Amino acid sequence: MAIKHYCSNCGAQKQIESKHYQCCGYIGDPIESHLIETEVWIQNPEKKDFVQYQGQRTVDQVYTELESQVREKFESVEETGFDYISLEHEYRAKDTLFPKGYICVFVLPGSSEAYRINLCVNDANGNYTQVASCKVWSLSGAHDVCKYIWSCFYGENGRG
Repeated sequence: MAIKHYCSNCGAQKQIESKHYQCCGYIGDPIESHLIETEVWIQNPEKKDFVQYQGQRTVDQVYTELESQVREKFESVEETGFDYISLEHEYRAKDTLFPKGYICVFVLPGSSEAYRINLCVNDANGNYTQVASCKVWSLSGAHDVCKYIWSCFYGENGRG
C-alpha cells in the first residue's frame, strides 16, 4: 500500500511503498494516516514533485475530522472517562478559516472533578486563541486524549 509523505527538507510530496522514505538526502518517516491538515497544499504545476500553499482549511473542516477521530478512539474506552469535545463559540461559523500558527494542546483541572483539554493556536506574534476543548473525567485519560489530539496534528513523533 502506498503511503503519502511530505519532505520537510525540500517540499516534495510522493507516494511511497516503504516505511521510510529518502528524498534529497533526508531519510524520515511517512506521514501517519490520522494526521489532520490545517492548510491546503496543491501540487506545483511547474515542479510535479513539489507542493505549494493555497490557504487555510476552515475550522469546521478541521474540527469535523478531529471530533471524529477523538470520539472513535476514546468514546468507548471507559477508563479514559472521555465526556465530550466542543468547538469554541467564535469558531462555529462554517466559513471561518483555521488560525495560522503552532497548535498547542494542554490539560487543565476543571471546575468539577473533571479535567479540561484545551486546543489553542499560537500565532507568529505570540498571541494565542482557543479553538476547541474536551472534558475528560480521569487525569490519566486527560493526558492520553491530550497526547492523541497533539499527534493528530504533528504525528506520533512530532514531525508531521
